[in-house]
Amino acid sequence: MDIAKTKEYYSEYGREDVCTCAYCHNLVDEIKAAYPELTEFLPDFDRRVEAQA
Repeated sequence: MDIAKTKEYYSEYGREDVCTCAYCHNLVDEIKAAYPELTEFLPDFDRRVEAQA
């Protein structure tokens, strides 16, 4: 596993990379609204809410 490449990949990963449907976009928005601390916490582990949807 190349940690540097993994960090680079996830830093460029956006919601459009997961899915473009309204349901997935709504899910991401709802998670961010309901769990703002999680939204701030995940990047510390090179993860984003968008990548989990």
